[in-house]
Amino acid sequence: CVPAIGKLADQRHCRSRVWWVGYALHMVGLVAAAVAPTIGVLIAARCITGLASACITPTGFALMVRGVPPARRGQIAAIQEAVMVISPSVGMVAGGWIADH
Repeated sequence: CVPAIGKLADQRHCRSRVWWVGYALHMVGLVAAAVAPTIGVLIAARCITGLASACITPTGFALMVRGVPPARRGQIAAIQEAVMVISPSVGMVAGGWIADH
């Protein structure tokens, strides 16, 4: 799904629009998952957040490449990837601690 959405954003030259749609979908999916009354709703909400991530990831990187000078792209890309790798772990630990307390 990620390559298809990335290709769509490149062909239509609407990277920022695809990114904002992905961001909005991600927020909707997170809220729906947080208040999900049943496992079916939770699964659907997680599917929405997965689709949203497929919109955000390639377009966010493409927007970064367009807006950052070539000399700084490696540094910015490393920071972006570090956040994407570390956030899920920190989020799960923090969420578990919040749920316990």
